[in-house]
Amino acid sequence: SQIPKFTKYLVIALIATTTITSATPSLAKYQRRYHTTAHAWLDMERELGTTENDYRELDEIITKSIKRIEQLGKRKTPEKQTKQETIEILKAIDSVIKERGISKETSVILLNQAIKTKFDCDLISVIYYSIGECLQLPIRLVAAPKHMFIRWDPDNRHNPFDEKSPENRGDLNWETTSGGEVRDADYIKSLKIPRASIAKSFYLTDLSKRSILGTEFGNIALAWKKRGNLHKEEAYYRKALEFDVKDLAPYNNLALIVSQRGEVDSAINYYSKALEINPDYVSAIMNLGSIYAKEGKYNKAIKNFTKVIALAPDNHSGYLNRCQAYRKIGALKKARKDYKVYLKLAPKEGH
Repeated sequence: SQIPKFTKYLVIALIATTTITSATPSLAKYQRRYHTTAHAWLDMERELGTTENDYRELDEIITKSIKRIEQLGKRKTPEKQTKQETIEILKAIDSVIKERGISKETSVILLNQAIKTKFDCDLISVIYYSIGECLQLPIRLVAAPKHMFIRWDPDNRHNPFDEKSPENRGDLNWETTSGGEVRDADYIKSLKIPRASIAKSFYLTDLSKRSILGTEFGNIALAWKKRGNLHKEEAYYRKALEFDVKDLAPYNNLALIVSQRGEVDSAINYYSKALEINPDYVSAIMNLGSIYAKEGKYNKAIKNFTKVIALAPDNHSGYLNRCQAYRKIGALKKARKDYKVYLKLAPKEGH
């Protein structure tokens, strides 16, 4: 099979990583068999524990998947391939992952962790994508709210609003965590994806190579956050934004970081950017409302908390925050009503 070489965007990402990391461990002893995006992700995670064995494990998954696909027989060009033939290729990859006893685990953030234990959606998906790089298969990565999957997309064009669109000929969404086909409409319904977010190409659109690397910068930022390193968390989230990440976490978390420093305007800007991606992102709406309340802009705060309640009726904090804002403007009857609902919804002590 043809092995792709590192391209310019991968080199740029590695250079960007070295501007943030301290001394990075050398892993020169192991000669990797492939140069894929997944390998680049492991490179970017070196300061967070990547070992030579992680590359060996990744190479083994890719090699076994390639052999399994080759056993299906001579492949047609993607344009002439039937839907069933596409599914057989994707099932071949899925079978290799499942045979290793690897299953989805959303708490695993980094590829070098997943390769040892369990994958979450974007980590499984980047392995599919990397196998596609090796075999020149039209496998694309696709973002959704707090989720990622792959799409078989021969012409790199897709219309998520119309299944029968000519742009979708030969396309197939593949849920990597379960190993099966999922329609666009099902993702839109189950993940509650706003149509405006899709229309602006934030969700259900094939990701660019830069956006894929932006996703990994976001993963690394979250790993540093869990380690309590605020400086590196912030640096990697900023890198994620430079690489056109289609994710809300960098905006939301950067807003929290700068608001703690008293940079109110910057925090509002980050929350507003997050809401451009997803107008129904409850965390950003709530946090933005809290900033408005602290700034004495109570009517704006009430508007945000009201939207939180409309989107998440069981969110007790939405009622409490709106209650407090109503009190500030003298709307005591409304405040008492919200407080009663809050008491019903709030977790009881000792439970």
